[in-house]
Amino acid sequence: MSETNNIYHFEDPFIRNKKYPRAESIFSFNYKSIDEIKDNCIFILDTPILLYLYNAKLASIQALQEVYQELISLDRFFIPAQVAREFADLRSDYMKQLQGFMHTKLEPIHPKFESHLNNLPALLKSFPEYEDLDRIEKEISNELANFRFKILFTDYQQKLDSLLQSSQAWLENDPITNIYKELFKNQVVVELNNLKERRTEIEHEVNIRAKHQIPPVMDTSQNDGGLGNYLSWLVMLQLGKDLDTNVVFVTSPGNTNWMNPGNGHQGYAYHELAYEFTNETKGRSFNIISLSGLLRMFKLDPTIIKDIEEIEKKNIH
Repeated sequence: MSETNNIYHFEDPFIRNKKYPRAESIFSFNYKSIDEIKDNCIFILDTPILLYLYNAKLASIQALQEVYQELISLDRFFIPAQVAREFADLRSDYMKQLQGFMHTKLEPIHPKFESHLNNLPALLKSFPEYEDLDRIEKEISNELANFRFKILFTDYQQKLDSLLQSSQAWLENDPITNIYKELFKNQVVVELNNLKERRTEIEHEVNIRAKHQIPPVMDTSQNDGGLGNYLSWLVMLQLGKDLDTNVVFVTSPGNTNWMNPGNGHQGYAYHELAYEFTNETKGRSFNIISLSGLLRMFKLDPTIIKDIEEIEKKNIH
């Protein structure tokens, strides 16, 4: 065995100090489930959850609107400013994709029929089937040229043009954004305190977490290198301390920046996050749930929950 194979690589012991600054609390730490804190917690939304409504059915949109409104009225619903900013960028991209789809995929194609009979060898034209083919061709041509078909196709084209024009306005004023405008007033969107003054400190912390795989900075392939997740985390810690409350984070199933892989809809947060939150908030708890899990908690109609679950499956990390 080579000398290189005998070398062991140990984690920097100071990183453990960083993850668990109060060693005595390791043995007294008490992880609380969502069921234990659901009645006295606040709910915080992640960016993908805001985009789910663009793919949801109308009944699901209305149900979610009611759930959000109820939580907001109880001062139990918040969105980190970073999530709102990420939503603005992703919504713009989504609208551009929608416009592209509308123009390329929904453009009607006038049915055409191309005859091949004239190209048949003379010998084949002597077969009895040829007369049947010739007759059927004429019937097809007559159907495509008849008055009723032209009226229907013209009407279809006009309605589609109207739909395309209406969707143009969505670039700045789509129905989902209008719902959010009504729901998410100033008290819902929370900025991180002293962000400008803390910028260097925050960037340094993100680099350390990325290097040592400390959540929520796990997936550094993201455009911001995990900075957005950490900014949202700081807002959650801030709210937990300022409001002296437990926090439940609503994110997409299997989001490995926040939860252990394979937990899916159960949404168990990384131990490091739960531990850090408890230490920073003097005993409060942090947990994670999927949007469908939240709807189950509110005992919504199973068909609505199923609709959201289908959206989650398509957007799973």
